Amino acid sequence: MSKMTSALLTDCRLTTFALDASGASEIAMIDDGALVISGEIVAWAGQRSSLPDQWKDLPPQSCGGRLLTPGLVDAFTGLHPGPTEGMGDDLYVAQALAQLAENLAQGVTWREFKTGADADKEGAMHQLLLARRIQAAVPQRLSVTLRAAHVREDDEDHDARIETLCTKLIPEAHITGLLDAVEALCDDEIDDETGEARGFSLDDASTVLEAAYRKKIPTRLGCERHADTGGVALAPSFYARCAAYLNFCDELGVEALAQARTTAMLLPLAQAPDKPLPPVDELRGQRIPIALGTAGAEDDTGPPATGRASPWVSPLLAARRACELYGLTAAEAFAGVTLAGARVLGGPNADPRLGTLGVGAPADLALWDAADLEMLLQAEPSLLPHRVWVRGQRIASKR
Repeated sequence: MSKMTSALLTDCRLTTFALDASGASEIAMIDDGALVISGEIVAWAGQRSSLPDQWKDLPPQSCGGRLLTPGLVDAFTGLHPGPTEGMGDDLYVAQALAQLAENLAQGVTWREFKTGADADKEGAMHQLLLARRIQAAVPQRLSVTLRAAHVREDDEDHDARIETLCTKLIPEAHITGLLDAVEALCDDEIDDETGEARGFSLDDASTVLEAAYRKKIPTRLGCERHADTGGVALAPSFYARCAAYLNFCDELGVEALAQARTTAMLLPLAQAPDKPLPPVDELRGQRIPIALGTAGAEDDTGPPATGRASPWVSPLLAARRACELYGLTAAEAFAGVTLAGARVLGGPNADPRLGTLGVGAPADLALWDAADLEMLLQAEPSLLPHRVWVRGQRIASKR
């Protein structure tokens, strides 16, 4: 690469991931660090004194002693509603782009875009089309998830709706390239206020995930949030990339996740005070990766009447809350919104450098006014990074 496509960042504290003897990830801090961006990737990272000769002629860009980390990954988000009646597509897209610009300024360089939760096939397809249009217009990475619509068992059109979802919507969305994953929530409960299904029954969730799996579409699962449904057992059957909530997950459920190499997705901002906490110690014991998402308690009730998604919070808020609720260390929580989140969006067989500062990793970076991860997670939720890079390009800077 020519120098015009390369950059040397110096005077920073690097946050790096390494693998221990068992294959688990560990975070290490490198003082007086330097990092070389070449094209869209990290070409080198380490102590400035060890900088290879081939990069020494690059003009240094001082980071002022700040903390340099991988960009944040929000791999399990709230539902992004489709346009409401009377809202044109252009306005809908413009609102989404504005939200994504704000999210990028928070340091989020890779994000899930969850949409399509409409029992009507045409409506869901339209939402997915708009999601791809939005994806093409933003600099950050965006992964589109089809949130399969929930259908009540006592719905007189139950069988027809499930058949449409599995034999028409999912295959057509796949053939036309409109989705990156299919998600199902396994939950038998009915919302007391709306009378709507909170999620699928175990049988329906299995049917939906099988429809996606047969098309080789990556699957995601939400389960054991309000009750012990046994839904976590679906993870190994369909090689789900993540299983979310897990409040009622037992020992057998943890073993199922370990068998399938499924990432545990914890959602601290959706944690209800009257529900048990996920089995964090058991997940650690099985060395199951723990990712953190920003989805909140309101996300399963459907889109608000305004047609706008709920405000997007920084993954750092979810990380801080996870430390408070679950006893995660700052390093574990930060891995949950970088390395583990990238594993969810990229899949268990994806490049292990995703979400890291390793050589060859995508140059998606964030520079923070903090000395270490503990200070970063204790900062005000409104903290913005000093600079953000996506694919090696400097995108955002704090004003």
